[in-house]
Amino acid sequence: MWYKQGQIIIIVSAVLLLAHPLWANEECQTRGEIHDKIHDEHEEKTAQKKGITYNIGAEERVRGDFVTNQNLGDFSYAPDTHDEQILSRTRVNFLLSPIKELKVFAEGQFYMREDNEGDSDYSKGNLYQAYAELSDMEHIPLEAKVGRQQLCYGSGFFLGTNDFYDGLVWDAAKARVLLGDKFWVDGIAARYVNLNKGTSKDRPALYGAYSQYEITEDTTADLYFFYHHGGFEFFHSDLADDATWYTIGTRFAGKIMEQFDYEIEPLYQFGNIENEERGAHDTISAYGGHVEAGYTFKSKYNPRLFAGYAFGSGDNKTDDKYYSEFHGNIYNDQYIVGDISLVPDVSGITVGDFRASGMHIIIGGISMDLHPRINLNIDYHYFLADKTPADISRNIGSEVNVIANFKITENVNLILSANRFFLGRFFKDAVDSRKDINYFYVQTQIKF
Repeated sequence: MWYKQGQIIIIVSAVLLLAHPLWANEECQTRGEIHDKIHDEHEEKTAQKKGITYNIGAEERVRGDFVTNQNLGDFSYAPDTHDEQILSRTRVNFLLSPIKELKVFAEGQFYMREDNEGDSDYSKGNLYQAYAELSDMEHIPLEAKVGRQQLCYGSGFFLGTNDFYDGLVWDAAKARVLLGDKFWVDGIAARYVNLNKGTSKDRPALYGAYSQYEITEDTTADLYFFYHHGGFEFFHSDLADDATWYTIGTRFAGKIMEQFDYEIEPLYQFGNIENEERGAHDTISAYGGHVEAGYTFKSKYNPRLFAGYAFGSGDNKTDDKYYSEFHGNIYNDQYIVGDISLVPDVSGITVGDFRASGMHIIIGGISMDLHPRINLNIDYHYFLADKTPADISRNIGSEVNVIANFKITENVNLILSANRFFLGRFFKDAVDSRKDINYFYVQTQIKF
């Protein structure tokens, strides 16, 4: 039944596309978001009346997921099973600018997950974004955005939008101080929005600052510092929720000779967290980050070879008074961990009763335009745990992703993807199985 309903959604979306397309550009398009990679930015179209500018936009996305040896409900390893689901996400937004210095934006979302039995185990409508923004004020080097909003910086390694699923937003106040033409600093106070309930509470929350300096036209340097109030609850329920957790990071990104691009982003975490086994607090001392580089050859196919390495420190000791498992890249859906999401982030993975803590990830691949409207991406990911229990292998395995993106029209794109996770010795040691995971999906997205 679920696939019939999915076909209906796609057909209805195509009919809606006949309406005059209007689209408000998203705040952040990260370099790692392969899933929504559309090369050309849509020209923003507006209607004006007596100096008032307004813009109406919408997006419809439908995806079918098919997997063997994995549970799509929580992405856990489940040998000898198969699972299917259909996901649909509808967003409608409205932008109003009564004067050029003020913008008011509101966006509603309806998100649905239907399993292979035809049951909608998740169906939720909510106010996804709603904020007011002040900018372009003459002689005042200050910008501000207040309300429910996405937060995304750099390539989204630390703060991203979780765009592959229902998204990630914050009830936040953000002020940007412009220190000349090349340097800005954002001050941020944000509460994580639980989209299941449509509300935010006082924890978890982020408080801190993010800054960027433009060294040259093609090179930027970032520096940021955040306090994680309430730790990482909702993401890692196994962690104590009264932790005092700080993250400091820096990022360098740019291009050399237009063809070579690079990104370097190390992070360090400190603070303290309760150790239930010791009945006392441990000192947090963890580190992680990533480095990536790519080279685009001069050709009509734009072939780009890329490679990268990501790391999060691990912890397998409970009696040394230190906690060293890194939790610095969970506010996103980074492509670094692959499409299958078996390894959710660089903090590690739990299978059965065993924890592989921390992660080394080696990445390599190629991307090319087979046609002006067809992009093919092939990437490889190798996973090695930083710490595991005694006599448990650190070899998690490797993943291969093949993603074809078809830009059918300016407003419609189709993605086909085939992926396989080759399980390593860790799974044999943990649950006595090494049956590989196969994951396929087809996704259509329409913007109008």
